[in-house]
Amino acid sequence: MKPMPMNRARVVFLCASLALLMVLLSGAVMGRARNSEPAYGGLKVFSEALHYVQNNYVDRVETGTLMDGAYQGLIGMLDSDSEYLAPGETEREKDPASKGDTGVTPLRRELSMRVLSVRPGSPAARAGVQPGWYLRFIGDRPARELSAARVTRTLAGPLGSKVRCTFVKPGDPKKIELELEREAPPAQPIVSSSPLPGISHVRLLRVEDDTLESLRRVLKEMPRDQVLLLDLRNNAGGSYDDAVRIANLFLADGILGRLRDRSRERALYEARPRERLWSGEVVLLADRGTAGAAEMIAATLRSRGRARLLGEKTAGVGCFQEVLALPNGGALRLSVAKYQDPNGKPWHGEGLTPDEALERPKTGDKAGEREDPILDKALEILSAGRRKAA
Repeated sequence: MKPMPMNRARVVFLCASLALLMVLLSGAVMGRARNSEPAYGGLKVFSEALHYVQNNYVDRVETGTLMDGAYQGLIGMLDSDSEYLAPGETEREKDPASKGDTGVTPLRRELSMRVLSVRPGSPAARAGVQPGWYLRFIGDRPARELSAARVTRTLAGPLGSKVRCTFVKPGDPKKIELELEREAPPAQPIVSSSPLPGISHVRLLRVEDDTLESLRRVLKEMPRDQVLLLDLRNNAGGSYDDAVRIANLFLADGILGRLRDRSRERALYEARPRERLWSGEVVLLADRGTAGAAEMIAATLRSRGRARLLGEKTAGVGCFQEVLALPNGGALRLSVAKYQDPNGKPWHGEGLTPDEALERPKTGDKAGEREDPILDKALEILSAGRRKAA
């Protein structure tokens, strides 16, 4: 029988089981474990296992490759955002040439890479990619071997360049191969309109500093008696600091959020009274692609009783990462703390359950042929509420 070729997936598989032992090893080597004996015992087992692989595995494998696989296996067992960066990667990921993307935000769950969100109007959205799809391959490389952050970097690249992706729909084994051209994110971070009398619809496409400034301008021009539908669907990633500042536009005082690690509160975000611009009614619209900074906006406004939440349960992404240097020149990007709502409740891994659920139309439904049936349903609910109040 012809020996199976060694590839990166098998290296990671071989080393992932060994990597658990490195949790103990790290505590002993860094002098942070209360009892070092179990850690050194784990180090001995790891050393023996490494020796056996080096000397008995059917194919010769470089020690550096094995160790990289062990590091990746260790961090890969934590969460979607934590990752091991090989020497030099921390600088390469800052490459200014990588200004284009496909509009896909990935999330690793249960040993698979899924599409967390798809930015409206992006190449992926125009190709029909939907949140919840599985991302199987980027080119010929299995996406499940990578961290979510590494997939994001791999999907990014020079404007106009293309990347081949293979997707699979849940429950359908048929592969969908797409070649997506990388484009710049839209210049405008928000889209606003007045779809019905007395209702303003503002969709946040991202949560960054320019989002805050754009939203300020819109709120200043909006009639005070309007109902504001703040649309956070398919909004993942972004800046938590800017999320807090956006929430402050709707709250004059009190706590806006917290950041806590395993033993202490790292940060307490409080409202600045002069920053509030909108005192009228606010309703939030979210979906399973709402994550990270957008979830923080929703968690803050909902927990403070400032807004209702319509739509779907959100993704449940709310961790803070630090980059920790390693002696080999590499680094760990490690989730070290969780963001919390003003009441001290984290949403990471849990998501936010809407006050009123709005289900997506099933494939083949006539409603699914409309441009945005979920938005239509939300507007219908708000319009009925205004009629009832009148």
